[in-house]
Amino acid sequence: MTIRVYGNVLSPYARNVYVTLQHKGLPCEIVDVLPHDKDAGFVRMSPLGKIPAFRDGDVTLCDSSVICDYLESRYPEPAFYPQDPVYRAHALWIEEYADTALQDGLLRGVCLERMIKPLVYKQPTDEDRVTKIIEHFLPPMFDYLEELVGERHYLLGGHFSIADISVLSCFINAEMADFRPDAKRWPALVRYLERIPVLVLGETLEPVELVGAVLVISGVVIANGGSISTSMPRASAVPTIRAREAPRSQATTAST
Repeated sequence: MTIRVYGNVLSPYARNVYVTLQHKGLPCEIVDVLPHDKDAGFVRMSPLGKIPAFRDGDVTLCDSSVICDYLESRYPEPAFYPQDPVYRAHALWIEEYADTALQDGLLRGVCLERMIKPLVYKQPTDEDRVTKIIEHFLPPMFDYLEELVGERHYLLGGHFSIADISVLSCFINAEMADFRPDAKRWPALVRYLERIPVLVLGETLEPVELVGAVLVISGVVIANGGSISTSMPRASAVPTIRAREAPRSQATTAST
């Protein structure tokens, strides 16, 4: 039976599931819904009304971390989580950090104010709130990520993993809202964000467009010079993308 994911192209949490499925070469059907959608099937699977929700045969789940962990356990090859228990624990921490604290600033802060409120809710942007987030809330987080990334190609174990997409998804939504870290203040973080799509896609990209490149990774159609198409292809119709291995010296670097 086909895997079905209830989500939306703008959701970083749904995006993590799409990329996990894509990495594992698992075909799926994507049902495009917004949070708190009234679709009966979605409501049964997601009591809190959050996206994504998920069905695999008789198995129904919600919450991206739960779904991705299920996919890793049920379909272990190719692995998307580090196999070493220490690396795996670090990956789970990075995923949690990105999904909570980092998204408080980027998704529920900058992206909400600059994109979601004016475009979806027809409400004005609270620029005072945006300024406080950018000047005070986000810099300590970017300092932490700057140290975490260093010169690594991938965050853990020399391979593209759940840790990488969890962090990268945060910045995709920030990019949609026309915000990105200052390359002079956080050069390692910006290099990492630019390098990951190149390593995963295996192509040379002129300066990397985070939105376009990573939505391609997750199998989303990009058309009209980078505008987002919400008519998403089925995963089975998109070639499976495998990440390149980082140089050997990167493969044994601990995350923290």
